[in-house]
Amino acid sequence: MNQVLAGTTALILAFLLWGLGKKPRNFLISKNNQNLIKITNDSQISLVKTANDLDSPKTQVISKLKVDWKPPQSIQETILLRKKLRQLITGGPEERLEAIVLSDLWGHKSVIPILKRGLRDTDSYVVERAANALFKYKGCSNQLSQESRRPPRNVALMR
Repeated sequence: MNQVLAGTTALILAFLLWGLGKKPRNFLISKNNQNLIKITNDSQISLVKTANDLDSPKTQVISKLKVDWKPPQSIQETILLRKKLRQLITGGPEERLEAIVLSDLWGHKSVIPILKRGLRDTDSYVVERAANALFKYKGCSNQLSQESRRPPRNVALMR
């Protein structure tokens, strides 16, 4: 008798907890509450960029840099540009973006470390521009080909 009583008590308790644990299905659909209707309004949720988003300050910085850009003509200008790029990459988001854009416009192989640093940036726009700038260096190697290199000394002695 004790086993039957314990079993029925456990069964009743399980059904009671299961029934109380359910959430009402029509919780968000309420005709009386206007705030919930405003939240679910589809006009507020948009994945499309508007014309205002395209005229962001970042695109203005890029367009200004492309107009003002002149590649360095002398060694001193090259050194100054490298210093400026190192200084800009340690600055704020706009300065880092400016450093990446200048590095992309210059196109010299000495800016690859700056572009790699831009890949680890917190600003996604800087990362995107750095990845696009590094794409032109992909697959290039600055090692001599195997034919033109001298063989190692131990191979030369064996011949």
